[in-house]
Amino acid sequence: MIYNGHSFKNFKPIDEADEDSIVWATSAQAIKDTKAKVIVCEFVHILIPGKKYIFAENPRLKYIEIMNKFVKESRKEGGKQGAGTFIHPTAIIYEDVTIGENCIIHPYVVIGSPGFGFEKGVKFPYIGGVIIGDNVEIQAMTNVDRGTLGNVLIGDNTKIDTQCHVGHNTKIGKNCIICAKSMLGGNTIIGDNVFIAPNTVILTRNIHIGDNASIGTGSLITKDVKAGDRVMGFPAKSIK
Repeated sequence: MIYNGHSFKNFKPIDEADEDSIVWATSAQAIKDTKAKVIVCEFVHILIPGKKYIFAENPRLKYIEIMNKFVKESRKEGGKQGAGTFIHPTAIIYEDVTIGENCIIHPYVVIGSPGFGFEKGVKFPYIGGVIIGDNVEIQAMTNVDRGTLGNVLIGDNTKIDTQCHVGHNTKIGKNCIICAKSMLGGNTIIGDNVFIAPNTVILTRNIHIGDNASIGTGSLITKDVKAGDRVMGFPAKSIK
């Protein structure tokens, strides 16, 4: 793929990019840290040697424009499943979804649907996937978005209750319990052995929930939760 004389081979999240990637960046530190050689960004005075730049007033919008020239958001169903996994006939599983062994996917679950991301009214094309581990159960009418560029991950033995939403780029660890009507905003990172009570909302702010944390009913999570902490409230505060 070539755009404005710059050659690249893939679109990846900036922290997963390789030398063949094109990424968009909003800070000089991100430009310095990424392995990508082609960077879409605002004009910066300190240019990192060895990288190529596409300057734009709105780097995310320019990145979407470039993506739309080369890739398309999949609308096809498909996916792969491991031995012993049951998927109810009413569930919708998109392609680029991998479900492990001995999982249960209940009625009207949707896994791998495109996320809800826009920039100035232009939709971000979601080209990532979903990878679900073994012994995972997802109850009825829950939606799991696909990743924007990378994958949404759900770890082994995690259970997700009915009418939950798992946003784009979310990563959920092993042995987690996520109760009914909880909303996990995009880019949420959840550790292992985490308990999330019903009607919890985690904002789309790259929030991290540490291992063995517990979140009480009806909580609004606006910031990171430390490992082992117990939080509750609107907004949530530690009650340990």
